[in-house]
Amino acid sequence: MNTEKLNVNINIVDLDKIEMLVQKGIYTNKTDFVIKAINNELLKNESFINNTIEKYEHSLTIGIFIYDLKQLLQLKKENKKINIKVLGGLFIQNGVSLELVKDTINSISVFGVFKAPEEIKSYFNHK
Repeated sequence: MNTEKLNVNINIVDLDKIEMLVQKGIYTNKTDFVIKAINNELLKNESFINNTIEKYEHSLTIGIFIYDLKQLLQLKKENKKINIKVLGGLFIQNGVSLELVKDTINSISVFGVFKAPEEIKSYFNHK
């Protein structure tokens, strides 16, 4: 399973409450508490998540997708432009130029992690 690191700032009173729950054995550690809290919120919002996925059913892909120079050059050679909608992770490898991306990708929509060279991320964030 692929994981992503998450940093959270929390006020000291809430942190102390979590520490108390850990010390009393309700949770094994702070990470256990945070993971269970996230899972509870995801379960609470499961209907919304499923409805959103269904809304994008024909265009939303789920998983981790990596685009590299070779793949995008092939799209350019075939004179194709794609729209990317991902639930999960989208990674555009270093070495891919903004110009190549402009020639091959119309739009990017990511519910999750989007990692790419900064100029590419900036271009799609301002588009």
